[in-house]
Amino acid sequence: MTAPSSRRPILPWAVLAGGCALLLYVFTLAPGVMWGDSAKLSIWSYTLELQVALTSHPLRSLVGHLFNALPWGDIAYRQNLCSAVCGALTVGMLGALIYELTHSIPASIAGAAAFGISHTFWLVSVMAESYTLTLLLLTCAWWLVHRGAAARHPWWCYASALVFGLSLTSSYLTVVSLPSLLLILWSQAWFRDRTVWSQGRTLALCLLATLTGAGLYAALLLQQWHQESTHLAYLFGGAFRQFFSWPKILPEVARYPGYLAYQFPVVGLCLAGYGCWRQRAMDRPRWRPLACLFLVNLIFGAGYMRQRQFYQWLPSYLVAAVWIGVGAAALWARLRAQARMALAVSLVLLPPLAYAAAPRLADTLGLNPTQARVLRHRDNNRYFLWPGKRHEAGPTAFAREVLSSVPPRSIVVADFTPCMVLRYYQRVLGWRQDVTLKLVETDVPLTVEYVDAVHRQAPRREIFLVEASEPEYMSAPLRTRYRLAPAGSLLRLEARPP
Repeated sequence: MTAPSSRRPILPWAVLAGGCALLLYVFTLAPGVMWGDSAKLSIWSYTLELQVALTSHPLRSLVGHLFNALPWGDIAYRQNLCSAVCGALTVGMLGALIYELTHSIPASIAGAAAFGISHTFWLVSVMAESYTLTLLLLTCAWWLVHRGAAARHPWWCYASALVFGLSLTSSYLTVVSLPSLLLILWSQAWFRDRTVWSQGRTLALCLLATLTGAGLYAALLLQQWHQESTHLAYLFGGAFRQFFSWPKILPEVARYPGYLAYQFPVVGLCLAGYGCWRQRAMDRPRWRPLACLFLVNLIFGAGYMRQRQFYQWLPSYLVAAVWIGVGAAALWARLRAQARMALAVSLVLLPPLAYAAAPRLADTLGLNPTQARVLRHRDNNRYFLWPGKRHEAGPTAFAREVLSSVPPRSIVVADFTPCMVLRYYQRVLGWRQDVTLKLVETDVPLTVEYVDAVHRQAPRREIFLVEASEPEYMSAPLRTRYRLAPAGSLLRLEARPP
């Protein structure tokens, strides 16, 4: 490692980095409800729905519920603001973590800023998501365990284990960091120099602290044990197989350098590569845990379902940001003032310029790089490639159009992404309580038995599909018995004449 360039306290600089990030996120914040999981989290935070499942985020629901007391905007806006605050705190915490590794304030700011404006983290910081809170706790756990190495006292490690356990109640994603945290503990001289008995006691106390931090999950598990979604066999068996696919790992690992380059265009990517090489050569004990987290998360994210795959890679982007800081620390003392300024400006300006140009370039070339499904009122290239959501009103326009156009007591059939927006308007805003929402999975056929049962129970209730064309989830018998008639922005399900 390079010699420390500054021993000044990092706190004011970390606050400055977090404050600048908060200004960016608030300025580009989504004005209301967003699609899919974002709408679901807004509902759960409003109803304080706490569940034990792979897709539940009880801690995020609790924290989001506190933000509902704010006087600004509607519930969805307050949940978006919750993500922004957690994202800004993560940026500040990351600056403190990089300082523990480099003792360089410029390097700490460089790494934190690069991560704060990276595409995926910026995206999840401007709408209701669980990832910013999860990464805040993960970064805090890493900072605490590194402070333990400097202080040579196990209490820092116990605090890190407590925070790690708490992070599990926000998202299971933090499980990928467990091997790396254990590597950090093992690399510390004060731990290795202890007797086997003392090491075992330290690990036992770390386990106790982790279980204490995960107490919310444990309480919910005991309360909801009768539900299938809480059974361990379901959580790590059938439920996991819904999201994870082994065959897609190798192709996605091969594409990962391109995804990483989009997070940290040109300068950031080069600094991350240089920082990784530099740390491996000069400070291998600290490099190993970072490399471990990077590789474990790379494989985990590569096998995850494509719709959420890029979010699952956020811990690996966090590691890349740390390496950017390490690389910047190694270069800073060697560069002249003009070169330092050029490096800092390019590191901060290149990502937003790339994100602004990407949707236009994709539209010009007729490309759909995200491979996302087409929805009314959503421009996929702009929605996914540009992280800011300041002017994104598509979900609001969609919900108002659908709920204002269907007849009384209609049944609206939709898959998860649009259905959550409609459900938000029903459960949170109280719109059209007479309309029944039927949630279907895109890979599970809508059966003729269900439609026939609806017609028997309520012959005059009309059924609408939230689709622009015939969806894949219509079963073959249903196509034979019923036809789809355009009804504004929806499709009406009508019985074919005998």
